[in-house]
Amino acid sequence: IIDMSAEVTDVLLVENDMLEKIGSLPIGTHHVLRSLRDTLNISLNKAESLLRLYTENHLDEAYEKSLHMTVDTAFMLWFKEFFNLLDQYAQFGILPNTLVIKTNSFMIEWLREQILKQDSLMEHMHANKRIEVIVLFDTQDQLAFHDAELGIFDVLISAQK
Repeated sequence: IIDMSAEVTDVLLVENDMLEKIGSLPIGTHHVLRSLRDTLNISLNKAESLLRLYTENHLDEAYEKSLHMTVDTAFMLWFKEFFNLLDQYAQFGILPNTLVIKTNSFMIEWLREQILKQDSLMEHMHANKRIEVIVLFDTQDQLAFHDAELGIFDVLISAQK
């Protein structure tokens, strides 16, 4: 389970309905926004609007192409940390072939696509078959759910106590 929030990304490894490992990446959506802000020399609000338009494919093609490298660079550090954590988890056995992600509703489908298009994903997942990525809510739904409403993280963590 990948929960990319504002300042951190929590990665939970669940096997046979049991929480096996918990890890955090010190990178969240705000890191990406600050990277865009700094690279493009724009306000944080403008960076968020731009990322929203980019991830929802609402920019004209030429402008989107000009932003592609900037957005990829902003996420590069996240992927590096994510793959390092997957490698650590893999030391305890083969990882599941299913990832469940939760993040801002406007980013979730785009993030899913980015994860799946990573050439080294199967290597870092130590997967022997196709990786499946599931989102926790409909990307068209503008109402983001909170962990308590979903109950998934509370249930997983309380099961370990």
